Amino acid sequence: MDEQQGLIPPEWLNESSQEIIERAVELLKSNEVREVWQARKLCEVVLSIDRHNPGIIFLIASSYLRQSRWAYAEHWFRRALAEITEETPAKAQAPMHCNLGYCLQQEGRNEEAAACFQKAVDLDPVQSEYLNNLATLFVNNGTPEEAVRRCALALDVDPDNEDAKWNQGLAYLELGQWDKGWAGYKSGLVADVQSSQKRKQRTYPQFPELPYWDGTRGQKVVLYGEQGVGDEILAVSMLEDAAKENDLIYEAHPRLVNIMRHNFGNQFPIYGSRKIPQDEVQWPNWEKPDAKLAILGLGEHYRRKDEDFPGKVYLKPFDSLVDKYKEKMRKMGARPKIGISWKGGSVLTRHDLRSIPIGLMQDMFKTIDADWISLQYDNADRPGWNTPIVEGFEKDTGVCLNHDTAVINDLDECYGGLIHALDLVISVNTSLVHACGAFGVPCWVLTPKRPAWRYNIEGERMIWYGGHVRQIRQTEDSWEPVIKEVTTQLQGWLEEVTAA
Repeated sequence: MDEQQGLIPPEWLNESSQEIIERAVELLKSNEVREVWQARKLCEVVLSIDRHNPGIIFLIASSYLRQSRWAYAEHWFRRALAEITEETPAKAQAPMHCNLGYCLQQEGRNEEAAACFQKAVDLDPVQSEYLNNLATLFVNNGTPEEAVRRCALALDVDPDNEDAKWNQGLAYLELGQWDKGWAGYKSGLVADVQSSQKRKQRTYPQFPELPYWDGTRGQKVVLYGEQGVGDEILAVSMLEDAAKENDLIYEAHPRLVNIMRHNFGNQFPIYGSRKIPQDEVQWPNWEKPDAKLAILGLGEHYRRKDEDFPGKVYLKPFDSLVDKYKEKMRKMGARPKIGISWKGGSVLTRHDLRSIPIGLMQDMFKTIDADWISLQYDNADRPGWNTPIVEGFEKDTGVCLNHDTAVINDLDECYGGLIHALDLVISVNTSLVHACGAFGVPCWVLTPKRPAWRYNIEGERMIWYGGHVRQIRQTEDSWEPVIKEVTTQLQGWLEEVTAA
């Protein structure tokens, strides 16, 4: 039994049902996996003697929600809703609908989620949280104006709702209204913001009261990487501006630290400690910073209007690696070399919208007389994941994608070398796009109909980069027309390249 294994202290089981429930509620507030698990086990004890109590079932569902186990959470929330009666207060029913909607949203079932969120609003219309949840369905969904309006309704009810400010900020960024966007984007650093995409907080035990930088010039500012590798590469475009007016310390993603030191190492210290637990980081012992800032926060100070985006190349590669891969490409023959990436993101970062089944590209690969170079990286927790996929595709189609896992997953080799030996890169929305933008590598971006704010909502241009990066957008929820358009454009491009 669990209690015999010491996972549930025996004395807890001697408490009354009400005391056990109260303890479970407190445990569910924890970020520790063990404590969330304990909460669920305690609820199961009470459930065994009160099997039709929707409140107990709701807590069990909430424990699965805390662990991002969406299918389990959905099952238990639906069971909780099945147990409600006419006597169940509306305010008790509303969270069940709201949390069920959240589960559905995480699985991309937005229409079902919208119905659940709306039901929660109908049951308890003065809850700003429920109004904000409805707003989230319109963020990064090609409908930023509607997201702004919905967030405003939530803020009318509760002007201090940081989640609503955060979502409204994302919508304004998508619209290119930079001042309003960055103002809301700051809310992503507030501790109690619930969004799965909130920004990364970073503290340093040596300076527990270190404030976020407010833009005061002349200070010693720690800039730490946040979000994914692509966002960090994008944000680095603002380092030059910040370094002119402040003493910087840059805490970089470990996969990027060599590239960043190669580019900025003679200007300010750069540490690859972003993934190290905060209490193990040593450099604050001698750096003595005045303030800190998540790196995209520089936008509030240096990218406030369209004219502030220079759109210039701002990173340089490793010359020796560029030479190495140019020689490798030369040995492959005279055909143009095109890099390709077809999958991006994770469940939490909309991989369903950012990925294209590789089979849809088969005709393009066969039609265009070029050497295709796979740039499809693996997720950090799944090294080698794409290798058998590529091998199977090559065997079935006869197409060679020149996939080298070791090179692709090493950003020094790939971003600092390989991509500079190619004639063109074609990629879905992933960090590769930002690397091409930063380094000046020609790139065609396959952008979904509902992109993240970094890709704006219309037009070929990405405002962060120069004309070497151009977007080819979905106009419907299908990738087939996009691939056909790319194939047609590649035929024209190929004629120009071979003629030259």
